[in-house]
Amino acid sequence: MLLQPLRTGDIVSAAVQLYRQNFKTFLPIALVASLWLLVPVYGWAQYGAKMGLLCRLAYDQLNGSGESEKEAAAFTEGRRWSYLLAGFLCLIILGGTYFVVIVIAIALSVGAALVLGASSAIPADRTVAAQVFALLFSLVLLALFVPFFWLFTRLFITDAPLAIEADLGGSEALQRSWNLSGGGVLRIQLAALIAFLVTLPLSLPFQLLIAFLRTVALIKVSDGEGGAAVFAVFNLIVTVALTILFTPFWQALKAVLYQDLRARREGADLTLSSEPVKL
Repeated sequence: MLLQPLRTGDIVSAAVQLYRQNFKTFLPIALVASLWLLVPVYGWAQYGAKMGLLCRLAYDQLNGSGESEKEAAAFTEGRRWSYLLAGFLCLIILGGTYFVVIVIAIALSVGAALVLGASSAIPADRTVAAQVFALLFSLVLLALFVPFFWLFTRLFITDAPLAIEADLGGSEALQRSWNLSGGGVLRIQLAALIAFLVTLPLSLPFQLLIAFLRTVALIKVSDGEGGAAVFAVFNLIVTVALTILFTPFWQALKAVLYQDLRARREGADLTLSSEPVKL
């Protein structure tokens, strides 16, 4: 039972331990969740409920509540539409922010290029203009993505409180994640970075294989052969397989982060709720 605040490394270690100990339970849930994505609207809601189920089961393991998988599934599936709403709101917020970041980056880069006189009509200067614009765009985009990732971090654990706490709807879950992550942004980002590095040894060989096959496919296409289609299918299969494999780990990480943030900010009695839910 982990009720005290944890160090960042311990957060990731706890997530790894939860993942390893419950692999046979978590993996089928992640597989079913991925299949639900193929069904519009209702399937997306079910996908959110399955993600919540992974969080709830991991949290139950942390706190020893003794809840069965069937009981946990009944709770999270009762909130499927809340998960859909929360996902939609996150998509609007993050997608809108991403769009604004791109537009501002382009506008500032073009403006800076014009001021520097890099938009000359002389052909020789057009190459310079393109290089200057690319450099300015990259720098501005990098600077603007800092607040974007900060916003993403604030909403990172949205599905955890929705899977655990009573009287939360989709919009309240976003607010709950925002409140809990206040002051803990760097901790969450560092934990996510360490978690990414933990998964890298398993995913890197597949990524390298995909890169190799992409090169082969391009050669085949240039030679008039149909290698692109085969590569696309293989790339899709590997991507889906890796997603299914690592999703339970990331959901376990969210559960541990949620527990840690609550312990730090509230020192609350971290118990599971089985009370009625609302959208």
